Amino acid sequence: MLLLLSVLSFGVIGCSGASRSGGGETLTVNEALTQIQGQGLSVSPLRSLSPGFAQDGLLAETEYGDRIRIVEFQNTSSASMQVSRKSSSAGSSPFFYQKGNIMVVHLGNDSRVEDALEAVLGPKEQ
Repeated sequence: MLLLLSVLSFGVIGCSGASRSGGGETLTVNEALTQIQGQGLSVSPLRSLSPGFAQDGLLAETEYGDRIRIVEFQNTSSASMQVSRKSSSAGSSPFFYQKGNIMVVHLGNDSRVEDALEAVLGPKEQ
């Protein structure tokens, strides 16, 4: 039921930085991208994503050829639920990171990308 309500609210709230519930730090996709780029990593947006289970998303490519998906959820608990579900089924790349309502999926193995993501988002999920 909660997932259904989250999906229904997708079109109402958008990604304008409106207040979100659920505790923890909240960021927009663009804020997360700016923080990642602030680590000295050159990241070029490729296209917007509408994942269906989240509010907003972006697919981007790093200067090293690795791709990252940045996904914004309504709240921290929704992001945590998706990260837990995805991480338990992955042994290697893709790698999952979470900070508040943001989930980042790293598609690649470049340690410089991992270092930048960990500096912003904390350690990857196991």
